[in-house]
Amino acid sequence: MLHAIRNNKAGRNFQDAVNWRSLFGASEDSLTSSVFGHLFYLPASLLWEVLCKGAYNLELPCQSPPEIISYEFWPRWDATHTANTYSVEPDVFVRTSEFDLIIEAKRHDYGQQNPKQWRDQVQAYLNEYGCEKNVLLLAVGGIDHGDEQPTRLTFPGRTILVYKCRWRTLLGALRTAQQQLPPDTPHLIHLLKDLIAAFGLHGYATNDWLATMPGSELTRLRQGNGLQTLLSKSSQF
Repeated sequence: MLHAIRNNKAGRNFQDAVNWRSLFGASEDSLTSSVFGHLFYLPASLLWEVLCKGAYNLELPCQSPPEIISYEFWPRWDATHTANTYSVEPDVFVRTSEFDLIIEAKRHDYGQQNPKQWRDQVQAYLNEYGCEKNVLLLAVGGIDHGDEQPTRLTFPGRTILVYKCRWRTLLGALRTAQQQLPPDTPHLIHLLKDLIAAFGLHGYATNDWLATMPGSELTRLRQGNGLQTLLSKSSQF
């Protein structure tokens, strides 16, 4: 499906034509499922290496990379003692042999996360699963400037750490992993290629010369005609 959308093939045979590329590119849920749906296919060692390098200060509560037991997108949990009425729905829930991981994703990299939502998600997790395992929360995207350090959420008898990650830092970790893969691992090379393509579909720069450009400069170029000029020049090489 990813390649059909990228190449404007999705929806062509339906009576009501829809620009799927525009719809998916603007969607938080599409970005989350496209990226994490592929990430979970990676070997445990590579998966946690990418997440730890992509997140700020992420430390796993175990010595070796744990295997994933299960993962679920948008589970619905008991909303007791939360601000929600019926249920609480984190974006992704991952169970490993050593700990559980809640992932709350936002579409953009700055200014969308809400600590009250983190607290409600942890409370709903405790409603569902109790306190038997360590649990972490990873906030992906929506991080305010200067708020990269972990946040501590205190509950009766325990403290939960919220780690933070921007999509662009996760993309950078994936690009680094791609460059370091040995040539005799074609399956991993293809997986990382598709992962990076998913970022491109959602508007993230995946070319080397764009990925290294400061975000403010890239924004300025996009708002004017500078980006189009640069793209035209790059096509000449």
